[in-house]
Amino acid sequence: FSLKKKLVILIVSIIAAISILAGLFSYKGINDITRTMYVNRSRELSATAAAMLDPQMVKDVRDRIMAIYNASEPRVSSEEWESPEFDAYIQQFDAVAETEAFKTIQKQLRIVQDNNDLQCAYLVWFDLKTQSTIYLVDGTYGEDNSPPGCFDAVMYDVDREAMKKPENGIAPDVTNTPEYGWVVAAGSP
Repeated sequence: FSLKKKLVILIVSIIAAISILAGLFSYKGINDITRTMYVNRSRELSATAAAMLDPQMVKDVRDRIMAIYNASEPRVSSEEWESPEFDAYIQQFDAVAETEAFKTIQKQLRIVQDNNDLQCAYLVWFDLKTQSTIYLVDGTYGEDNSPPGCFDAVMYDVDREAMKKPENGIAPDVTNTPEYGWVVAAGSP
């Protein structure tokens, strides 16, 4: 190759390398900014939802659900969703879902959910004895709504941390799972 061709190849190679590096840095920067924005927004929305709820109504609903939950044997987790055993277990909580406190809390969660384009807004309780997350009130509409008394084993590190210090709430967490896709979750006491 002539010196001219070598120089052109060198310049094109440098420009291509710089372009690739700039693209990678831009992608990482935009990704970090987006993640930070979602973490901050989830923290703010969680605090807003918690501030809207009447603590006495929350206590009333929690006490009713936990009384039934603690008296239930066997307890059937959401892993057995749509099984006859799960349906029978969940029916025990039907009366709670008809209370004024439950309906008011659900309506308030739906206000936050609807006005902020959220898929789900929950009121949950951590049972330290069974290491479970118990759904008290779910603002979700339709079939995906977790009925009162529904529970899952604690799966995420942020939930385990929240169980150790419930007064701190659930730290914002961004996950990507095959089952749920991208999820940003946070919780406030």
